[in-house]
Amino acid sequence: MGYSHYWSYDPTHPDWQPGCARLVLDAKRIIQAAGVPLWRELDEPGTTPELAEGWVRFNGTGDAGHLASYRRRGFWWSFCKTARKPYDLVVCAILLRAHQHMPTCVAIGSDGSWEAEWQFGATSWPGAPQTNRGRGARLLVAELFGADQVPGDDALGSTVDGPPSVRRRPPIR
Repeated sequence: MGYSHYWSYDPTHPDWQPGCARLVLDAKRIIQAAGVPLWRELDEPGTTPELAEGWVRFNGTGDAGHLASYRRRGFWWSFCKTARKPYDLVVCAILLRAHQHMPTCVAIGSDGSWEAEWQFGATSWPGAPQTNRGRGARLLVAELFGADQVPGDDALGSTVDGPPSVRRRPPIR
């Protein structure tokens, strides 16, 4: 599939709405601090990212953008193929904050390593802001929100079976 990040979430969980409200505020700070050019969608030049409660939508610009997909399976499962382009930093930092704000109803996964790409960045794309070279999502989140806001343990895991809130539900009979 190429270098991608994955997440699943349960919008029916009580932590979802308050967590999303905090996530939108954090996403604005992350986007501003990363300094990576973004559009709402790859095929919508000149648009700005869409940040609304329950919805964060953006992509890289032009050739620096890639692919995102969303599917419903009793919970929502999504992926974003960044191909290590500059907006990878923003995707990972926002996913990390989603996991921090809503650990029971959001699960995150990645083709990247917690100790490598999530710490030092995956971008090797020409034109990436120099300030972001060697700067991964864990470092950006620590700069913006404090080192105590970055899990010490690897936060990446499987997203296929959904977030913890869905995995704990009894089977439907």
